[in-house]
Amino acid sequence: QNPDEVAIRERYEEAPAVRLNPELIEWALENLIANALSALDKRPGLIEVSVAPARGGRSVEILVRDNGRGMSPAEQRKAFEAGYTTKRRGWGLGLALTRRVVEEYHGGRISIRASAAGQGTTMAIVLPV
Repeated sequence: QNPDEVAIRERYEEAPAVRLNPELIEWALENLIANALSALDKRPGLIEVSVAPARGGRSVEILVRDNGRGMSPAEQRKAFEAGYTTKRRGWGLGLALTRRVVEEYHGGRISIRASAAGQGTTMAIVLPV
């Protein structure tokens, strides 16, 4: 593996059907993956995307995990606030809008499942069946 490389691993389990707007969910996932890419501070970088049934088949869980810089507890508390960003460029709207797409338009939940400095972050979207 090239040390400058970033790998994206995908794992999709058979999951129940979810009612969703494909364009909006695609945008939300694209935003989470873009955030993961920008958080990669070492090589090789790794982003893992997985889809699996959850809660006994009553929902579907989508995880986006990276091995980047991670977030401090203070950053985690503010991550979904409109206008908050750790980037030099950007408006800090990505996660705020992603939360709106997931929760208001799809009745789901989005959360930071895990994050630790130097270890990376796992974002979780749970959508009802």
